[in-house]
Amino acid sequence: MADQCYIGTPNGVVVCVDRLSAEGCDGRFYHAYRKEEITFRGLGEMLFRMEQFYDVINFPRRANNVRDFMEKERVYVSDKGIEKMVTDQELLKHR
Repeated sequence: MADQCYIGTPNGVVVCVDRLSAEGCDGRFYHAYRKEEITFRGLGEMLFRMEQFYDVINFPRRANNVRDFMEKERVYVSDKGIEKMVTDQELLKHR
């Protein structure tokens, strides 16, 4: 049986853990809308950076509005306005 991987969704990411220790983990993740990696130090930062990515592509859509103490304009791009820069096959080469 061949080893096959498939992302196939607009919000698919590949997470690579480069260092794992008692203090946490460091690594990077990739998505189809950017060729460069996004680095993180710790799981909290990884989740924060992924949430930023999902907000930009607006997928999955938010269930609640963001609350801020100061009004500021947020920029959201619909998934129709973003072009993929990396194919699923290229994305899955990162390990």
